[in-house]
Amino acid sequence: MIGLNVGIPAAGLCICRRLYHIASLKSMSVTEADKRRNVIVDLSIGLGLPVLEMVLHYIVQGHRFNIYEGVGCIPSTYATWPALLIIFIPPILIGLASAIYATLNIVHFREISKKCADFPGHSNLTSSRYLRFLYLSGSEILCTIPLASYNTFVASSQLSPWISWADTHADFSRVDVIPAVLWRSNRHVEGNIELSRWLVVFCAFVFFAFFGLTDEARRNYRSCIQAITTRLGLTFTSTAPRIPPLVFQPPARVHNLSDTSSKMTDLFFSIDHCDHRSMEEDCEKAQISTSLCQDDGRTSASLVLQCTRPSSPGARL
Repeated sequence: MIGLNVGIPAAGLCICRRLYHIASLKSMSVTEADKRRNVIVDLSIGLGLPVLEMVLHYIVQGHRFNIYEGVGCIPSTYATWPALLIIFIPPILIGLASAIYATLNIVHFREISKKCADFPGHSNLTSSRYLRFLYLSGSEILCTIPLASYNTFVASSQLSPWISWADTHADFSRVDVIPAVLWRSNRHVEGNIELSRWLVVFCAFVFFAFFGLTDEARRNYRSCIQAITTRLGLTFTSTAPRIPPLVFQPPARVHNLSDTSSKMTDLFFSIDHCDHRSMEEDCEKAQISTSLCQDDGRTSASLVLQCTRPSSPGARL
């Protein structure tokens, strides 16, 4: 729980920092040395800070731990001014650093969105995915800074004087057992305990809301279920009718013969091998074809009526 105190804010800082390097186009051409350095920095922030917090906690650890009825074991912290510097203030500083990165990310993202849809050099990162990461880090900042500030305020109002190392660690092997009726009577203690219990669960739900309900995630769920059912020899077929996708095509170009810009200037009617006076009696099949051509800005049309069996070879119009 001591490492969790800075672990979640440190993870948010890693996300904001990486998004900043992507949005500021500082990682267009990343070398192996740059990748190695980025991994080292991320591990130092996301893993090194929690480990350092747990090591430094021993300075202000008055005894081994406390057992709260209905909750379990909770670390013991002797509320002195070193505890403010080691336990309570670091989450605020990490949250402020994340807030600075998040502000810069918003500025750079607006500049990039005006130029292109996605991020050049990062084929796996789309604008929607970048926004989800940005919203996730923003929600972490909005939760970290107020809660850490509240805990710092409560702890500063109950500070004990720092006397010496020996005084702080006197009777260090002691384990205190606190009944529920006692710790629930103090609303500040109850709030801190309940918050520490449900904070991780809340963060898990927030992360799932941003990344567990996307189309890509649903496809992965479907692939996983199909792989499991295939190994078990089970097949599931959907009985719902499949609706073909809608395809929108631009409307065909319509030639308006009456348009003034493309006024028809020549109209030719030619009737081949047909007698005009007995057309209805002697023609078994008539084919009418029209053609339009554009030549030097002038439109011409021709209408041809042909008969399959002429009544008089020489009859022409």
